[in-house]
Amino acid sequence: MGHAPTTPSTVSNAPIPTYFTLNPSAPTVSGTNVILATSHHLELDSSQIPTGRIIPHPYAPTEANTPFTLFPRDPSFDDCFVLPPRSSPPNNWDGIAGSVPPDTRPLPLRTMVKMSHPDTGLVLVVQSTEPAFQFYTGEGIDVPTLETGDGGWVERMGSRKGIAIEPSRFVDAPGRAEWRGMCTLTKGKREVWGSRNVYRAWKE
Repeated sequence: MGHAPTTPSTVSNAPIPTYFTLNPSAPTVSGTNVILATSHHLELDSSQIPTGRIIPHPYAPTEANTPFTLFPRDPSFDDCFVLPPRSSPPNNWDGIAGSVPPDTRPLPLRTMVKMSHPDTGLVLVVQSTEPAFQFYTGEGIDVPTLETGDGGWVERMGSRKGIAIEPSRFVDAPGRAEWRGMCTLTKGKREVWGSRNVYRAWKE
């Protein structure tokens, strides 16, 4: 039996991309009302790589949990939003990454995003034990009309047809020493990488 070489640690950073639309018959997500549990995100450089700074998003409401509405073309998001630190003070963003264990499942769930649509009455709430989430308004969606196995058809889906909400660790956490602990399993320790995500939907 052969042996694979190992390093002192193993990196795991596995977000789960999930797309939603609360008005399936509409061509875009226009009219969707959104509430984000944070206004802060990972700042990106010109190459779309995180700089290491956690700052307010220029297009999100200044105050967290403030409703806003998506329109046919704006606002546009494809960003990693960061929830406030679990420990006090709540706005002390320095060192937040060091408080995130590889296995977040024992931690209490926190609401990340709430969305609703007035035309359908559908409501979606996303909760997780993770410290961050990618929020993407789907500008790059381009799925052609597809035939299903039973002879039916799925209509083409274009730009802004769905919204992706991905509970996660920080983007590029493996590449930054100050963030690496949240996604690293140390060799020789009985460590587990894990998270809990809950998606709740209903019609009002």
